[in-house]
Amino acid sequence: MSTGISYSQAPSTVFANVVYDNDLGIEVDSVTGGRIANNVVRASVSDGLQLCGDPAQGCAAVTNVTVDNNYVANNKGSGIDLITAQGNNIRGNSVSDNGSGTADATDGIRADAGSTQNHIDANIARRNLTNDCYDASNGTATSGTANFWTNDKGVTQNTPGLCAKNESDHQDD
Repeated sequence: MSTGISYSQAPSTVFANVVYDNDLGIEVDSVTGGRIANNVVRASVSDGLQLCGDPAQGCAAVTNVTVDNNYVANNKGSGIDLITAQGNNIRGNSVSDNGSGTADATDGIRADAGSTQNHIDANIARRNLTNDCYDASNGTATSGTANFWTNDKGVTQNTPGLCAKNESDHQDD
């Protein structure tokens, strides 16, 4: 197995694909601009969708990418993972049932300490192993993070204020 869809170094659109049973579902690195929309990403061995801008991991900057209206579920790592990703838009995604085992990096939407100035808006995260919403950054944006979380729904979070429980959301569905 390998990465289902990977793009780097040039803006691109990844639209309306079904990405299933890969090591990593969709990976974006070393790019400014582009859009990942209306995809189904399921059953990856690690993350479902990853934006990697960390030079220590062989990636260069990832900025101004829009990730919207994707269905990301049942991946063994995090659903959507931002790794030193800056200034991206993550909105309107459904992220559920991600994570396996005891690893910490098994969240629905995960922003690491190096991810800043991202707008994470109107996503629904449910039943993810560690947290539905996770942000390790520090700053002056939402709840003391360096990212802007607005209108996101989920139950578990590492920092209060990232996502709000939707009272009509039945976690046992």
